[in-house]
Amino acid sequence: MYIGIDIGGMSIKAGVVNQKGEVIAKYAVPTPKNDNEAFLEALYESVTKAMTEAKITASDIEAIGIGNPGIVDREKGI
Repeated sequence: MYIGIDIGGMSIKAGVVNQKGEVIAKYAVPTPKNDNEAFLEALYESVTKAMTEAKITASDIEAIGIGNPGIVDREKGI
């Protein structure tokens, strides 16, 4: 199983996908603003709720992918 996370300005979405690319479960929460602790809690909640819905544990996960908006500087590698 794989976990996909989309961090957006309005919501944090997490999904569990199987080896065939089929979405098994998904969960979304609003993205907290200006509060790092609340952001981490929301990220954790979205992932754990999706995992619970999919009836999987951490040992079932092969990989995690995260999409996050931001500026990319290819010359500096950041």
